[in-house]
Amino acid sequence: MGASAAGWSARRWGPAGGQVDLLAAALTHRGLSMVDTARRHPPAAPGWNIALPSAAAAVIADAGGDLFYEVGTVQPPPWRQLVTALGAVELLVGAGGVGAVSPGNVLAAVRALGDAARRGHLADGTIAVR
Repeated sequence: MGASAAGWSARRWGPAGGQVDLLAAALTHRGLSMVDTARRHPPAAPGWNIALPSAAAAVIADAGGDLFYEVGTVQPPPWRQLVTALGAVELLVGAGGVGAVSPGNVLAAVRALGDAARRGHLADGTIAVR
């Protein structure tokens, strides 16, 4: 079993002799879609949802209702009002390196997401806000 240079994408040999990306397989199995560009509206990910219990917290559950991710967040009031009114957000998941980007550096974050998508390390889905 190997790992990508970023250390995120574990691979193993599949039954046909080719390598299988375990991160991609797990995310698509849970109902997200792999993307090759961050410049499109993600398809719906039925059953997935995000709860926003406060302006500083987010809890994401997968289609089976299992906890996927719980995180402290910055939710500016206009964003929070918008997603609550829309009832949906676009979720991007993968080994994108966005965590290494300085807060507020939107251009660098978009570049990191684009790079991850081109490497096949980015999944997405439009999920419900509850």
